[in-house]
Amino acid sequence: MKIKEDVKILLSTAKIINNPILIRYLTGKAYNSTKLAETLFHSKYLVLGEGVIKAKYMNNYISKKGLTQLIEHFIPIKNEEDFQNFITRFNEEEKIEQEKEEQKNQTWLQELDLKLANLDLDPAQKEKIMNIIASCPSNKHELEQYFWKIVDMKITQGKAIDLLNTKPGIKIDKNTYTKKKRNKGEIQ
Repeated sequence: MKIKEDVKILLSTAKIINNPILIRYLTGKAYNSTKLAETLFHSKYLVLGEGVIKAKYMNNYISKKGLTQLIEHFIPIKNEEDFQNFITRFNEEEKIEQEKEEQKNQTWLQELDLKLANLDLDPAQKEKIMNIIASCPSNKHELEQYFWKIVDMKITQGKAIDLLNTKPGIKIDKNTYTKKKRNKGEIQ
Protein backbone atom coordinates (compact mmCIF):
# COMPACT_ATOMS: atom_id res chain seq x y z
CA MET A 1 0.00 0.00 0.00
CA LYS A 2 1.38 3.40 -0.97
CA ILE A 3 0.76 5.10 2.39
CA LYS A 4 2.79 2.49 4.28
CA GLU A 5 5.66 2.95 1.81
CA ASP A 6 5.42 6.73 2.19
CA VAL A 7 5.56 6.43 5.98
CA LYS A 8 8.65 4.16 5.76
CA ILE A 9 10.39 6.67 3.48
CA LEU A 10 9.38 9.55 5.76
CA LEU A 11 10.63 7.73 8.83
CA SER A 12 13.99 6.92 7.26
CA THR A 13 14.29 10.53 6.05
CA ALA A 14 13.48 11.81 9.54
CA LYS A 15 16.18 9.55 10.98
CA ILE A 16 18.73 10.70 8.39
CA ILE A 17 18.09 14.39 9.03
CA ASN A 18 17.79 13.67 12.76
CA ASN A 19 14.36 15.28 13.23
CA PRO A 20 12.99 14.00 16.58
CA ILE A 21 9.64 15.79 16.16
CA LEU A 22 8.90 14.05 12.87
CA ILE A 23 10.11 10.71 14.25
CA ARG A 24 7.76 11.08 17.24
CA TYR A 25 4.84 12.05 14.98
CA LEU A 26 5.38 9.03 12.74
CA THR A 27 6.09 6.39 15.38
CA GLY A 28 3.46 7.45 17.93
CA LYS A 29 -0.16 6.44 17.97
CA ALA A 30 -3.07 8.87 17.85
CA TYR A 31 -5.55 8.94 20.70
CA ASN A 32 -8.63 6.87 19.81
CA SER A 33 -7.12 6.07 16.41
CA THR A 34 -9.83 3.57 15.43
CA LYS A 35 -12.63 6.11 15.92
CA LEU A 36 -10.49 8.73 14.18
CA ALA A 37 -9.94 6.45 11.17
CA GLU A 38 -13.68 5.72 10.97
CA THR A 39 -14.49 9.44 11.07
CA LEU A 40 -11.93 10.32 8.42
CA PHE A 41 -12.80 7.47 6.04
CA HIS A 42 -13.18 8.93 2.51
CA SER A 43 -12.08 12.39 3.59
CA LYS A 44 -9.09 14.54 2.70
CA TYR A 45 -7.35 13.66 5.98
CA LEU A 46 -5.12 10.69 6.81
CA VAL A 47 -4.35 9.21 10.20
CA LEU A 48 -0.57 9.28 10.40
CA GLY A 49 1.18 7.99 13.50
CA GLU A 50 0.43 10.30 16.42
CA GLY A 51 -2.16 12.44 14.62
CA VAL A 52 -3.71 13.44 11.32
CA ILE A 53 -2.69 15.38 8.24
CA LYS A 54 -4.37 16.48 5.02
CA ALA A 55 -3.51 14.05 2.25
CA LYS A 56 -2.20 16.81 -0.03
CA TYR A 57 0.78 17.32 2.30
CA MET A 58 1.78 13.66 1.90
CA ASN A 59 2.47 14.15 -1.82
CA ASN A 60 5.50 16.41 -1.56
CA TYR A 61 7.53 15.24 1.42
CA ILE A 62 10.73 14.51 -0.52
CA SER A 63 11.88 18.15 -0.57
CA LYS A 64 12.91 20.08 2.52
CA LYS A 65 9.99 22.48 1.97
CA GLY A 66 7.63 19.50 1.75
CA LEU A 67 8.92 18.08 5.04
CA THR A 68 8.52 21.49 6.68
CA GLN A 69 4.93 21.73 5.42
CA LEU A 70 4.24 18.22 6.66
CA ILE A 71 5.45 19.12 10.16
CA GLU A 72 3.62 22.47 10.16
CA HIS A 73 0.29 20.97 9.08
CA PHE A 74 0.46 17.84 11.19
CA ILE A 75 -2.27 17.80 13.85
CA PRO A 76 -1.27 15.71 16.88
CA ILE A 77 -4.11 13.90 18.63
CA LYS A 78 -2.76 13.00 22.08
CA ASN A 79 -5.83 13.12 24.33
CA GLU A 80 -9.61 13.49 24.43
CA GLU A 81 -9.42 17.29 24.23
CA ASP A 82 -7.27 17.18 21.06
CA PHE A 83 -9.62 14.56 19.63
CA GLN A 84 -12.76 16.62 20.29
CA ASN A 85 -11.14 19.83 18.99
CA PHE A 86 -10.12 18.11 15.79
CA ILE A 87 -13.54 16.48 15.28
CA THR A 88 -15.19 19.90 15.74
CA ARG A 89 -12.77 21.45 13.23
CA PHE A 90 -13.26 18.58 10.80
CA ASN A 91 -17.07 18.85 10.98
CA GLU A 92 -16.89 22.62 10.40
CA GLU A 93 -14.65 22.10 7.36
CA GLU A 94 -17.02 19.47 5.98
CA LYS A 95 -19.98 21.81 6.48
CA ILE A 96 -18.17 24.67 4.69
CA GLU A 97 -17.20 22.31 1.86
CA GLN A 98 -20.82 21.15 1.53
CA GLU A 99 -22.05 24.77 1.45
CA LYS A 100 -19.53 25.60 -1.28
CA GLU A 101 -20.72 22.60 -3.28
CA GLU A 102 -24.37 23.65 -2.88
CA GLN A 103 -23.50 27.21 -3.91
CA LYS A 104 -21.61 25.91 -6.95
CA ASN A 105 -24.62 23.78 -7.81
CA GLN A 106 -26.96 26.76 -7.52
CA THR A 107 -24.63 28.91 -9.63
CA TRP A 108 -24.62 26.57 -12.61
CA LEU A 109 -28.38 26.06 -12.36
CA GLN A 110 -28.90 29.83 -12.43
CA GLU A 111 -26.55 30.13 -15.41
CA LEU A 112 -28.46 27.37 -17.21
CA ASP A 113 -31.75 29.10 -16.42
CA LEU A 114 -30.42 32.36 -17.94
CA LYS A 115 -29.26 30.56 -21.08
CA LEU A 116 -32.64 28.84 -21.42
CA ALA A 117 -34.43 32.17 -20.96
CA ASN A 118 -32.60 33.50 -24.04
CA LEU A 119 -33.90 30.64 -26.19
CA ASP A 120 -37.21 30.90 -28.01
CA LEU A 121 -38.87 27.89 -26.39
CA ASP A 122 -42.11 27.31 -24.56
CA PRO A 123 -41.87 26.84 -20.76
CA ALA A 124 -42.56 23.09 -20.96
CA GLN A 125 -39.58 22.56 -23.30
CA LYS A 126 -37.34 24.70 -21.09
CA GLU A 127 -38.34 22.64 -18.05
CA LYS A 128 -37.71 19.39 -19.94
CA ILE A 129 -34.24 20.58 -21.05
CA MET A 130 -33.47 21.71 -17.48
CA ASN A 131 -34.42 18.24 -16.16
CA ILE A 132 -32.39 16.47 -18.86
CA ILE A 133 -29.27 18.47 -18.07
CA ALA A 134 -29.73 18.21 -14.30
CA SER A 135 -29.98 14.42 -14.51
CA CYS A 136 -27.25 13.79 -17.09
CA PRO A 137 -23.87 12.28 -16.15
CA SER A 138 -20.51 13.95 -16.77
CA ASN A 139 -19.02 10.99 -18.66
CA LYS A 140 -18.80 11.75 -22.41
CA HIS A 141 -19.95 8.30 -23.50
CA GLU A 142 -22.95 8.28 -21.17
CA LEU A 143 -23.73 11.91 -21.97
CA GLU A 144 -24.28 11.37 -25.69
CA GLN A 145 -27.88 10.17 -25.42
CA TYR A 146 -28.79 13.25 -23.36
CA PHE A 147 -27.11 15.50 -25.92
CA TRP A 148 -29.20 14.01 -28.73
CA LYS A 149 -32.40 14.31 -26.68
CA ILE A 150 -31.75 18.05 -26.45
CA VAL A 151 -30.88 18.34 -30.15
CA ASP A 152 -34.04 16.39 -31.07
CA MET A 153 -36.04 19.12 -29.34
CA LYS A 154 -35.10 21.47 -32.23
CA ILE A 155 -32.09 22.96 -30.43
CA THR A 156 -28.97 23.48 -32.55
CA GLN A 157 -25.92 21.40 -31.70
CA GLY A 158 -23.98 24.53 -30.75
CA LYS A 159 -26.67 25.65 -28.31
CA ALA A 160 -26.99 22.13 -26.89
CA ILE A 161 -23.21 22.06 -26.29
CA ASP A 162 -23.37 25.48 -24.63
CA LEU A 163 -26.24 24.36 -22.38
CA LEU A 164 -24.53 21.11 -21.38
CA ASN A 165 -21.19 22.83 -20.68
CA THR A 166 -22.81 24.91 -17.94
CA LYS A 167 -22.95 21.79 -15.77
CA PRO A 168 -19.74 21.27 -13.76
CA GLY A 169 -17.62 18.38 -15.00
CA ILE A 170 -18.88 18.48 -18.58
CA LYS A 171 -16.49 19.66 -21.25
CA ILE A 172 -17.62 18.92 -24.78
CA ASP A 173 -17.00 20.75 -28.05
CA LYS A 174 -18.48 20.80 -31.54
CA ASN A 175 -16.52 17.69 -32.54
CA THR A 176 -17.53 15.50 -29.61
CA TYR A 177 -20.86 14.41 -31.09
CA THR A 178 -21.50 14.86 -34.80
CA LYS A 179 -24.53 13.96 -36.88
CA LYS A 180 -22.31 11.90 -39.17
CA LYS A 181 -21.17 9.71 -36.26
CA ARG A 182 -24.74 9.54 -34.93
CA ASN A 183 -25.96 8.19 -38.25
CA LYS A 184 -23.20 5.57 -38.23
CA GLY A 185 -23.88 4.71 -34.59
CA GLU A 186 -20.37 5.66 -33.49
CA ILE A 187 -19.29 7.75 -30.55
CA GLN A 188 -16.02 9.50 -29.95
